[in-house]
Amino acid sequence: TVPVIAEIIWNTMHTPVRLGTSKDSEVVKLASLEQNLREADFYFPIPSNDFLENNDPEKLKIEAELKLGDWNVDKGFLRGSIDFVFEHKGRIYLADWKSNTLEDYHPRTLGDEVKKHYMLQLQIYTLATSYWFNLDNKEKYEKKFGGVIYIFLRGMPQKEGVFFFRPGWQDLFDYKKRLSLEFSE
Repeated sequence: TVPVIAEIIWNTMHTPVRLGTSKDSEVVKLASLEQNLREADFYFPIPSNDFLENNDPEKLKIEAELKLGDWNVDKGFLRGSIDFVFEHKGRIYLADWKSNTLEDYHPRTLGDEVKKHYMLQLQIYTLATSYWFNLDNKEKYEKKFGGVIYIFLRGMPQKEGVFFFRPGWQDLFDYKKRLSLEFSE
């Protein structure tokens, strides 16, 4: 099985990955990216809910539908690890490897899989990256944050298996609200 795993990894790192959702989005090979971190650990404060005065906490809580079961929470801080963080042309991207066996690896299938199983992870990783790189205002965030890439390894040999999403500044703010509500009780 080691040769099979090595082949999957090689294919993944050398298969072109689109940095966006449009046909015109730039394509890169992860193996060629010089500025990268692998297994990047993060540790950041869980946002407080002080800024929620003018919002309906119950409505936000229902919308959030967060389950933090497997996340490591330590004294008000969230701890985790992002598989691959890289910089390309001044923008920061994060990638997460998935080994799921899916019926197919078409964009719609991948989107459904991410929404169903990985939205909380996507939100936490985006927040962690914004804290880590001090993307604390809209201008910095829009200029520096490239997006989130989920790479479904089993789809890569067929040049499929890449899901890309770039949360906007308002999404980031909403993620903070949702996460703060999860820990307000």
